[in-house]
Amino acid sequence: MKALFIVIVGLSIVIPCAAGTIYVDCGAGGANDGSSWADAFVELQSGLDVAVAGDEIWVAEGIYKPTHNYGLSDGDPNRLKHFRMKNGVGICGGFPDTGSAVWEDRDPNTYVTILSGDLLGNDNPAMPVEDLLSDPTRADNCYHVLGWADPITVLDGFTITGGNANGSWPHEAGGGMYNFQSSPTVTNCRFSRNSATIYGGGMANGGGSPTVTNCTFTGNRANGYGGGMWNMESNTTVSNCTFSGNSALWGGGMSNHENWDNSLTVTNCIFSGNSADRDGGGICNMTSNPMVSNCTFSGNS
Repeated sequence: MKALFIVIVGLSIVIPCAAGTIYVDCGAGGANDGSSWADAFVELQSGLDVAVAGDEIWVAEGIYKPTHNYGLSDGDPNRLKHFRMKNGVGICGGFPDTGSAVWEDRDPNTYVTILSGDLLGNDNPAMPVEDLLSDPTRADNCYHVLGWADPITVLDGFTITGGNANGSWPHEAGGGMYNFQSSPTVTNCRFSRNSATIYGGGMANGGGSPTVTNCTFTGNRANGYGGGMWNMESNTTVSNCTFSGNSALWGGGMSNHENWDNSLTVTNCIFSGNSADRDGGGICNMTSNPMVSNCTFSGNS
């Protein structure tokens, strides 16, 4: 059986998949118990509810929307719904909807697996990035598509879209993914057309040590800091990622705050075509000392 490898701050942790694989397919028509592709859960939340440390959740191509608000009460109950990753559980998208897929069939670029905060399915795809927060078709959207991840969690192979963090704190940060003192590993994911009133349209990291690899942040908006990503007092590791077409007041691609000790690293990344209304089209650093290496910046404004 495969093992799930997680790297956190240089420490390699191996979690054996002893408990097994849980299957999720929004088009399945079987017993809806997650035991096989034929009897897969049709909702991702159902897989998360039963998963235990060591499990992997395999998710077939399609669109999945949050159905659980995890007891949050400080906002619209529907808009508080989000996916919450579970400790020691790997969530893997990109499987074909064939009913018989094996690991080798997985291809997130071909078999697009979407986690969407667009609860009514009515978002206007033509709305300019700069206007996402004022788009009336997004008024129903979840504040966060993903949030409050446990420390040892992996998200691999998803498109995260439709988050609209336009509420009061903390629902003004991390439309696509909100990480507060949490350290998920996010790889092979695409964050697109998420928005936040103030912090991190695509992803907001406050504290913790998130690891983000081989991801793209495209067309996200923050009316404050970090259209693509915002980091504050966070030991975030970002590598082999692309930030393009994101927009913010400060830091169109990324904004970093109060990261004093060089523990925030950005390596082998591309920042292109991002824009800031004020400072830092590609990256804006405020009272922050990130280590940026082998990156390219082009066409930012």
